[in-house]
Amino acid sequence: MQAYARRLTQPSTGYRSAIACASLVVAVVIVSMLSCWCVTRYPPYTLNKVGRLVQDGVRWGAVAEQDTNPLLSLIHSTYALSYINVARMMVGDQDIENITNMHAGELHKELQDKQDRVLRRLYKKYPKLRPRGSGGANMGTGWLR
Repeated sequence: MQAYARRLTQPSTGYRSAIACASLVVAVVIVSMLSCWCVTRYPPYTLNKVGRLVQDGVRWGAVAEQDTNPLLSLIHSTYALSYINVARMMVGDQDIENITNMHAGELHKELQDKQDRVLRRLYKKYPKLRPRGSGGANMGTGWLR
């Protein structure tokens, strides 16, 4: 009688393998869900570099604003814009916003406008630098045409 009662209380080998398979599936699902929350699209080294690039871009933008010499101001504003462009090429604008709490598109536009103002100031002070015929400078890059 005890053997019969023991067989009734213990699951058969078919149930054991089904329970083991279900446990394995649940464990895989839990691990995959946790890995989705923990893993970012970029390694931490890249995110750190992007943060530094944006900081350097903002710093060069501030230096360009403080320069009294329009040529040095143009150089520094070009540095600022270059740093931001490199950061935007490395990761997306949304990732930059998540890293630095700054909107990359607005920052780029602000630095671009600053560079345009500096270039106009340079042409005002040194009109002979303005090329004839083509209208002056390419305001998108700050380079003379």
